[in-house]
Amino acid sequence: MRPLSNNVLIVCIGNELVGDDAVGWHIYRKLIGRSLPSSVQLLFLSVGGFELIDLLTGQDLLIVIDAVRFGNAPGTISILEGDDLPFRSDAAVSIHGIGLKEALDIASSLAPETKPNRTIFIGVEGRNFDELGSEMHECVVDAIQPTMDTVIRILKQSNLIELSELS
Repeated sequence: MRPLSNNVLIVCIGNELVGDDAVGWHIYRKLIGRSLPSSVQLLFLSVGGFELIDLLTGQDLLIVIDAVRFGNAPGTISILEGDDLPFRSDAAVSIHGIGLKEALDIASSLAPETKPNRTIFIGVEGRNFDELGSEMHECVVDAIQPTMDTVIRILKQSNLIELSELS
């Protein structure tokens, strides 16, 4: 069986120098060490929002991973898609300019063919987003492997890649 798509994009967002905001960086570093299928593109962005818009090319699946402030316990993993995608607000996607839903709406308005067919947002709840050089909360560190497992599960369930390509 051949991959159905070569159009899967995983974007990890965060600042590796600032406490819990580093979770995206750490997940990215661990995912690079995995043997991902050639049909999956993995990128790291230090900020999301407007920078994300330039990466959209009408992918079949976009997975975005970032630290969030949804008011849950640190390390809580939230999986959102469709109308549940976060807008930028004090309760949502931190400091990255605009939220994921706003970025997708802008891209769709400017060039509708660039909007991904499906977007999944994986947020890891954090607390410390403003202390340069600080460590991640232990619960956030503990969420890294389950978040990676979630990404792999989503890829397997997407039917966009050949399962034998995932290790």
